[in-house]
Amino acid sequence: MWRRVYRALEHRQAKARCGNVPIGFPEEMREFGQTFAELQSKRHLADYDPDHPVRKSEVVADIDDVRTAIDRFLTRPASVRRDFAIHVLMKVRADA
Repeated sequence: MWRRVYRALEHRQAKARCGNVPIGFPEEMREFGQTFAELQSKRHLADYDPDHPVRKSEVVADIDDVRTAIDRFLTRPASVRRDFAIHVLMKVRADA
């Protein structure tokens, strides 16, 4: 079942959902989502724009930001982390 969940992540949807975390989530979740969305954009540039400059110092700073976001994410209870994962993975229906 983990493989199914793992493969269910669609990066475009995840970026959109992470960049728009509802107010009801704690600040740590919004910070994590924003970091994910920003790094997804940077990854896309690095992968698809051969003229986009990538500096080691910026990458090191991004890694530090990611570690901080993950550490803060992990301070929240498992139930909040699960709710966030559901927010990111599941499509929103208009009638929900």
